[in-house]
Amino acid sequence: VDLGKKCVMTHNQFEITIREILESTKVVPSKKLYAVHYSDDMLPLHLLRADEKDIEGDFTSAGIRQYESSYMNDPSEGKEIVKVLERLSLGAINQDAKTPDKTRKRQDWLFQEIQELKESWLLPSYSKKFTFISSWTMVPQPNGTTIENLDDLNMWRLYGRDGAGSCLIIPSRHIVEYFGGNLFSVKYGTNLQGGGTGAGGRLVNKLREALTLRIQSLPKSKDGFKVSLRAALDELRVLMFLIKSNDYLSEN
Repeated sequence: VDLGKKCVMTHNQFEITIREILESTKVVPSKKLYAVHYSDDMLPLHLLRADEKDIEGDFTSAGIRQYESSYMNDPSEGKEIVKVLERLSLGAINQDAKTPDKTRKRQDWLFQEIQELKESWLLPSYSKKFTFISSWTMVPQPNGTTIENLDDLNMWRLYGRDGAGSCLIIPSRHIVEYFGGNLFSVKYGTNLQGGGTGAGGRLVNKLREALTLRIQSLPKSKDGFKVSLRAALDELRVLMFLIKSNDYLSEN
């Protein structure tokens, strides 16, 4: 994207682009690919008790649960994307030599909105919407190995109660079907530069291009700018939990 060239992207076009980016992260199941999930030692018992009755005589509903994103065990979940927005906050506004004051005001409006998003302790308090998540590690099965060898000591340490918990290993086609095809790959790394010839295809750079075009196309008035910007940022909600720092690459 040439930041010095005037470009136009409507909200509908931005929405379609974000959905295309999301679609590109969908997990494609295969025979030798397994989904692995680490938890406490009560999870298998909870699943096995699905056909039992509770104290009121009703059958329990014990499927694989999803949890509201605000209560993930990592407080940085969902906020890595804000760092991308911060780095774009100045460059995304076209510099206009004839009206530098207007350019500065638009930069200030953008910065203020990003700060509000950044300071929202619970992301739903900003978007007024909720995201429910179940986390899995996709692991290919090497030839000559059994699925019992697909677990990982580091993941046991982080999420499996230091080896005292449980580890579920499920064929990828089953888990993708269970979630109705809505299983997406997390992308690690938020650097906007570097990465060689394939860097342009990274999720974070696709997002950068779409955001830059949309921000450049926002209305000139303060109210119009802020309303349209918030609508654009709200569209990013579907990607917030699919971008993480390279610090968590061992989860991949």
